[in-house]
Amino acid sequence: MIPGEFIENTTNEALSDTQKHQIGGLILKNQQEILSLDTEIATTPPNIEELQLQRKAKSDKIATWRALTSVIKDIPNEILSKIFVTYAQDPDPKWIFPRPPWVLGWVCARWRQVALTIPEIW
Repeated sequence: MIPGEFIENTTNEALSDTQKHQIGGLILKNQQEILSLDTEIATTPPNIEELQLQRKAKSDKIATWRALTSVIKDIPNEILSKIFVTYAQDPDPKWIFPRPPWVLGWVCARWRQVALTIPEIW
């Protein structure tokens, strides 16, 4: 599921421990490369634009990989449903967003799918 250097498609499904470990290695490798690029940026002004582009590309990869390994993806749908019901039944909401289930469906496809299966929040 994890292509060598870049992930074009992400998913909201939980990853296996092996996949999380692989992504952790990719994050560490890219963080080290960012440190190296930071050193180059500081010492070689003529290449600064190219180095900054490389640095941004690596930072973007790290952000994507961190999102893929987010612990929220490991929460079972049943627990997520209970959280949604609790949120929807808050008697004194201080939310700036519309009430559920609409706001829950905006987060991601998985949350929308779970919210649609909970009659108590409609």
